[in-house]
Amino acid sequence: MQRLPWDRVLEFRGREAEGYSFTNKETGEVVELAPMLRFEFETDDGDVGLVELRGSAFDKARGTINYEDLKRGQKVRIQGVINLQDRGSGKDSYFSVTAIDTVGDLRSVATAKS
Repeated sequence: MQRLPWDRVLEFRGREAEGYSFTNKETGEVVELAPMLRFEFETDDGDVGLVELRGSAFDKARGTINYEDLKRGQKVRIQGVINLQDRGSGKDSYFSVTAIDTVGDLRSVATAKS
């Protein structure tokens, strides 16, 4: 597996009104999913890049943001790791968020949640 660090300032564009739930077929447990959050950023060539993250990514990351408090157009810095699986491994590649914070208040990115 290859791991690539990722660090960008993004603009919050909105979120789903609600998350959704599903029932685990094996256990019968109802699993609640946080809403999907949408962000934009300008790429190096001037295009617009889109990033979608579940609100639950905020629970696992360092930082002080509550996703429910985000306002459309607000700038946030998201740091993480892109995890690229080896070709043919049968596993999915994924993105792990390590830190999220508002731009202008990056002091908490350096300190982990307790």
